[in-house]
Amino acid sequence: MEELDKIFEMMTADLMTLDHEDLPGLAKLHDQFEEVIQAINDESDNISRVAQKCADLIEKIVLNEVPDRQVSFAAVTDAITGLQQIVRGEIDFAEVAFSEEVSIIANVDPIMSPQGGTASFGEFLDAGGT
Repeated sequence: MEELDKIFEMMTADLMTLDHEDLPGLAKLHDQFEEVIQAINDESDNISRVAQKCADLIEKIVLNEVPDRQVSFAAVTDAITGLQQIVRGEIDFAEVAFSEEVSIIANVDPIMSPQGGTASFGEFLDAGGT
């Protein structure tokens, strides 16, 4: 966790001068999220999953694929604060209210499969669903 704490410390320091229009700064922040993911080395880890969502959101901000770049950037900065507190042991993961853009909790109803269980959207389409 010490390595993660150092990465988040660098991220929070970088946020002091970064905004949603600073493309080189956003690229660096994206790379730092990739460092977090590599340091954890477990795709199922909650911190890693949120870090991946943040990295993906930063890509969308850079490519201007979000409705409001400033709001999306705020979601990333809030996530950094929450993740840093988790890494430091100050709070539990469940105590952080991540924005919908970076949350790892799906807010959708499962799709019923023909066999009565739940299925992914791809499985639904493969089964002839429309």
